Amino acid sequence: MKPLPKSMEKYKETPKYNEGNTPLAMLNIHNTKENVWGLIVIESGELEYEIIERSEKYILTPYEPGVIEPTIKHRIRPLGKVTFHIEFYRSARSTKYTEITKVNH
Repeated sequence: MKPLPKSMEKYKETPKYNEGNTPLAMLNIHNTKENVWGLIVIESGELEYEIIERSEKYILTPYEPGVIEPTIKHRIRPLGKVTFHIEFYRSARSTKYTEITKVNH
C-alpha cells in the first residue's frame, strides 16, 4: 500500500460507520475519482481492505490505517465489531485552483 503523499490536504470526511451501517457501495468494488486520495481511519476493531487491481489485502486497525489511491479499484469488509470513517484528500494546489476558478466564473 502506498503512503498518502505529504502534499495532500484533507477536504472531506465521512460520518462514522460500523459493521451494521457500512454503505453497500463500500463493500462492493469501487474507486475514487482522479486526484482524490482516501484514508480509512479505524477507531476500533478491524477492517479488511482489498486493493483489487494489485490483488492485495490488508487488515486495518487503529494503528494501521488504509490509503486509497486515486482511481484504484478497492473494497472493504468489516471483521466483526468495527468503527471507522474515511477522510478524503486532494493536493493543496488543486484545492486552491478550484476555489479561484469558482470565484472567476
